[in-house]
Amino acid sequence: MTGRRLWLGALILGVMLVAVWQHYQTSGSRPAALALFPELSTHLAGLSSIQVQSQADKVTLLRQEDGWVVAERDHYRADFSKINSLVEALAKARLVESKTAKPANHAILGLAGLSTQTSHARRVSGVSGDYEFSILVGNKSDLREANFVRRESEDQVWLTDVVLDPDSEAQMWLDATIINVEESLILEVEFFSAQGESTLRAFKAETAENWQLAGAHEGLPLKYSTIVNALGRALTNVRLVDVAVHDPVRWKDKRAVTFGLTEQRVVAVSVADIQEQYWLRVEDSDGLPDQARWDYRVERYVFDEFTKTAEDFLQEADELVQD
Repeated sequence: MTGRRLWLGALILGVMLVAVWQHYQTSGSRPAALALFPELSTHLAGLSSIQVQSQADKVTLLRQEDGWVVAERDHYRADFSKINSLVEALAKARLVESKTAKPANHAILGLAGLSTQTSHARRVSGVSGDYEFSILVGNKSDLREANFVRRESEDQVWLTDVVLDPDSEAQMWLDATIINVEESLILEVEFFSAQGESTLRAFKAETAENWQLAGAHEGLPLKYSTIVNALGRALTNVRLVDVAVHDPVRWKDKRAVTFGLTEQRVVAVSVADIQEQYWLRVEDSDGLPDQARWDYRVERYVFDEFTKTAEDFLQEADELVQD
C-alpha cells in the first residue's frame, strides 16, 4: 500500500509540474501588450482636434474656448461625453495580439485603405500641439470585446483589448439636448395655428393636482383626468436628430407653442413639417445666446408633442353618449 501511495503521489506531482510548465509556455513567456498610442495620455490636455473619416462620411471635432464643436454642422456644440469616451479608449487601448500582415486579408477584417472604394475602415486621427496620432479601425472581434486595427503605413493588423467604435457621421457627435425644463417650472401652455390664432390653452393651478384646459375648452369632459399633465413634460429632455443653421424659408407656415414658466421665463417652440422631416425652433428667454441661430430636426414623436389639439384630450361624442 505504501509503495502504491508513493507512486500515486509522484504521478500527481508530475501532472502539477507539467501544468505549471505549460502555463509559463503559454502565458508567462508571452510579450507584454503594447500601448496603441503610448504618448497620447500625456497630450490629452492639449488635444485640439479629432477627425473620424470613412468612405462615406467625415466628422471633424474642434476644441474651442467654450467647448468642443462639430465643424460639419457649422460649429454646433458637440457631445463632450462621447469625445471623452473615445479619447480615453484610445489612450488606454493596448495591442494584445498580432494578426495577419497580408494586405489581401485587410478587407476581410474591415481594414482596407480608405482609397479602396469598398473600404469599411474608419480613420481616427487627432492633433495636440506638435503631437499627432492616426489609426485605422476595422471590424469588431467575434470572440471578445475588441477591434482589429492597423496603422496606414503598416500591413500588420492587431487586435486591441477594448472596443473602438467611432462614428463618422457628423450628426452622431452633436450634443443632442435641445432644451430640458423640469415639469414643476411650467405654469401654462398655449398653442397657436399657422395664422397666429390661439387653438388650445392649458394651465396648472398652484393648488391643483392635475393640469386642466382653459378658455373655450375649460370644463369639458377629458378622456381621463391626468391626460393634460403631459403638457407639463413637453420641455423635458427634448432631443434632436440633426441641426441646421436657421433658414427663414423653412418657417413660412409655422405653428407655435408658448410655455409660461416661473420667474417670468418664456419658451416659444415653433414647428414645421417639410417633406416628412420634422423641425423645431426654440426661443428661450433664458436660453443660450446663439439659440436663435439654429433649426433642429427631430423625430416624429417629439414633433407631435408640440402639435396637440383639443381632440387629443377631450372625449369624443360617442364616448359621451356611452357615459
